[in-house]
Amino acid sequence: MNAGNAFDPVMHTFICPVDGIYVFQSAFMAESRDVIETAIVLEGAESARIYAAGESDHGYDQGFNALVSLCKHGHHVWVHTAHPNSRAVYPGNFSTFSGFLLWEVESPSAVFVG
Repeated sequence: MNAGNAFDPVMHTFICPVDGIYVFQSAFMAESRDVIETAIVLEGAESARIYAAGESDHGYDQGFNALVSLCKHGHHVWVHTAHPNSRAVYPGNFSTFSGFLLWEVESPSAVFVG
């Protein structure tokens, strides 16, 4: 779903349409014996890291994190690989990124991480 068209599917980036409090979430799955470490990035700064490591033979591991942030209109938020040893992300609906506006504000002046 891309209600409001805030997510740019070409750049894989959420662009905040208004000043406000936003929630961003990401989950990634690693296959057996694979490691994936990513981060939610807000305006170029890593703001929340996600780690998943599939242990030995049991199979898969899921990593998740969320960020609540005061953002300005036009701020860019995306997910990137945060560690050089990270391997491929498990495809399908097991690896996700989402963002949504909680409420609009007039003039944000700080960023809150939670």
